Amino acid sequence: MKYNVPEDERVSIQQLVIADMQEREAHGIREYGQPLYVDSPNDADGDPIEQAYKEVLDLCVYLRWEIERRHKAAAQRLVNETTGPHRIHLSN
Repeated sequence: MKYNVPEDERVSIQQLVIADMQEREAHGIREYGQPLYVDSPNDADGDPIEQAYKEVLDLCVYLRWEIERRHKAAAQRLVNETTGPHRIHLSN
């Protein structure tokens, strides 16, 4: 999710979540013809709790992926810092 926010403008995380929720509602309307209401029927995929559980599993995968990417990047920075060119400064 990318937003066109000027660099000098601060946007709260809550505002970003609200924008995400508005997009999810719009997606639901495009996909199912209406937003989700308390009396909305289950779709063909079955139980909403099972659907949510599967979504949470996907979330875990994406979170772990990003954690590993950050660990790898940090390890690479450490290698670069410890094996990079060393400069010796001599004083007169």
